[in-house]
Amino acid sequence: MTRSLTAKLILAFVLVALITGLVLAGVFRTLNANRFDDFVLDQQTEALVSQLVEFYKVEGSWDNLRDSLFVTTMGMGQGMGQGMGMGGQNQGGPSGQGWQGGMQRDPQGAAESRRLFGLADENGNIVIPVGNYADIGEPVTAADLRTGAPVTVDGKRVGTVLRVQRLPVYSAAEQLFLEKTNRALLFALIGAAIVAILVGIYIARTLTRPLNQLTVAAHQIGKGQHEQVKVTSNDEIGDLGRAFNQMTAEIEHGTRLRKQMTADIAHDLRTPLTVIGGYVEALQDKVLEPTPERLALIHAEIDRLKRMVDDLRTLSMADAGELPLQRQLISPADLVRQVGELFAPLAAQKGVQVITDAGTALPSINVDETRMMQILENLLANALRYTPSGGSIRLGAVYQGSTVRLTVSDTGSGIPADELGLIFERFHKGDKARTNDSGSGLGLAIVKAMIEAHSGSVDVQSTPGSGTTFTLTLPAQI
Repeated sequence: MTRSLTAKLILAFVLVALITGLVLAGVFRTLNANRFDDFVLDQQTEALVSQLVEFYKVEGSWDNLRDSLFVTTMGMGQGMGQGMGMGGQNQGGPSGQGWQGGMQRDPQGAAESRRLFGLADENGNIVIPVGNYADIGEPVTAADLRTGAPVTVDGKRVGTVLRVQRLPVYSAAEQLFLEKTNRALLFALIGAAIVAILVGIYIARTLTRPLNQLTVAAHQIGKGQHEQVKVTSNDEIGDLGRAFNQMTAEIEHGTRLRKQMTADIAHDLRTPLTVIGGYVEALQDKVLEPTPERLALIHAEIDRLKRMVDDLRTLSMADAGELPLQRQLISPADLVRQVGELFAPLAAQKGVQVITDAGTALPSINVDETRMMQILENLLANALRYTPSGGSIRLGAVYQGSTVRLTVSDTGSGIPADELGLIFERFHKGDKARTNDSGSGLGLAIVKAMIEAHSGSVDVQSTPGSGTTFTLTLPAQI
């Protein structure tokens, strides 16, 4: 069964809280039981030592200790009495008398049978057996003597209290305390789970709300509606929202360009086709005579259509990454001079001077020479179109860093600032270019596509009324 992301997040929070709570509860329960045992034993050890001191002061030795009721009431075990730590009948002292202390009996009498303490005399021999020491007179190891509680009378160590490591059984009061502690742990675990569920619901909804908005917006894009989502965070989800909005804007921009391109293609194709169709119809109806001039005009319009189709095909191949390139190492200076010489006569007819400025110590560039000639010719043709008589066009090449930069600068009318970001779009034409039917609006788009196919880039700077500079940046081959 498929679960929503919200349910998965809530389940994850609950599982983490439960696992963490169970681990902590287990660790705390174990530590609590150990610390509780230590507390009980330490408390009784202190009471036992003080009473043993009083016993020794009265008796002067440990000879009568085993037969005293003191042994049974303090959990000192030797298997002789019926009390705390004793398993048989009491052999010393009247019932209910003697040295009082120790722990209360539980209802089943389990606590009163536990043997918690033993005693070694001043020589380190067992007086009251306990734990691993079962025989009276058995020597105690030095390590156990160090960990035992000393019994000191008048500054002299007369014995050592030995004890078990853990309580073998709990009294009723002790058992009640531990049960209350465990119950508190259980309630804390349940509370943590409830808090985890509430926090998980809140965080899951907080995380999934923008994702749901993105899903709805994505479906809207599929329906042709481009919606922006509201971004309210600076985390990864916020970055996703901003990326989605950018993608939506680019899709919308691309859709608008595609519609505009379709309209421009239809417009630019209709004009020459109308001219050709009108002349052909007039020639068929013998309204006009097929003079060389009229046939040349028809041929010029056909050439214009062919150029437009070729330009569209070039752009299509560049978009698909299939633009064929015959790369070779060529000199940037030779390329600039060759293009300058090619355009110099045409520019001279218009009264425009073409100047080439390329250094001699430039590294080679690995490019398709024919394509690069086409790029520079498009830029020069564009510059010549907007440069008035008496102006100049300068072609340059410089080596900078690890790149070679080719520049085409003119002293023409320049490009308005609001059009600089649009000039590389397909079929974009400035207002002045609209008056000239020879341009298709694809020249600069082809320049950009071709230079990027060479792993380069194109940039433009322009000042209205002063001129424009196009810069082509290509990797240098050192």
